[in-house]
Amino acid sequence: MPKPSFRILLTDYLHPDPNAMRLCIDAGLSHFSLALFRKAEKKVVGFEFYPVSQRSIQTDVLDILNDSPLMSLPFRDVSITYNTSDSVLLPERFDDKAVSKDMLNLIHGDLPTGMVMHEQTGMKGVSNHFRVPSWFHSELVSRFRDVTYSHVYSGILRIMVARKEEWSSTCMHVWFYPGHVIVYLQKNGALQLMQSFVYEVPEDVSYALLNISEQFGLDCLDLPLVVSGFLEKDSILYVELMKYFLVVESDNGSGFFSTDAAFSGYPDHFFTPAFSLCICG
Repeated sequence: MPKPSFRILLTDYLHPDPNAMRLCIDAGLSHFSLALFRKAEKKVVGFEFYPVSQRSIQTDVLDILNDSPLMSLPFRDVSITYNTSDSVLLPERFDDKAVSKDMLNLIHGDLPTGMVMHEQTGMKGVSNHFRVPSWFHSELVSRFRDVTYSHVYSGILRIMVARKEEWSSTCMHVWFYPGHVIVYLQKNGALQLMQSFVYEVPEDVSYALLNISEQFGLDCLDLPLVVSGFLEKDSILYVELMKYFLVVESDNGSGFFSTDAAFSGYPDHFFTPAFSLCICG
């Protein structure tokens, strides 16, 4: 079983009624996280984050689901967010489920196989067509009685709509995960881009962000760059971003969710992606 990077459990805040609790799963191809959420207070009371290997991902995920302490705690409903890159966002006038597979093959290639899904996002007039490995979906959904699922891009759009008053009309958000980032760009209040990028060295990230800025005619010197997830402020990667972007802000959720002092030993933006998805995933 893979070792968790984080394991935090606030036993004093567990509710004895399973209906009061929700388990939120962020299921990626290089990570897997579980967050236990007390719904009425919007409070996260338990969190585990696991890096997983693509070579052994199916075994790793099964081991986590079988052995994680959070799986034995009381909860009723489960929210699954598929954190995969095979996704196409479409405006309403082009929304056609009949061509979902063809669009995904055209943009992401036809080598990956899996279940093709479709959903409306939290942004008016935008739909999400995405693909998930079949075993991933069947294994997760079959384990739980009351389960909902969505794609991470849809969750991010819901978060951006819910918190739109906090952001500049033109800004770039970057969610950091081990080995990949998700980039959201809006210009003059309109969505321009949502895409995942893999990286091996810090320069991979700065190149992708600089290229996006150039392609959309934005000056990186005054473009607000909002970062969250696993990015240390004293890391080489953060220093690399500061070379090119002068306005770098970390997103701590701004009260969108509630945590305990047990999480305060870590940078407050570390958990924003996972905990925000508990609200809007």
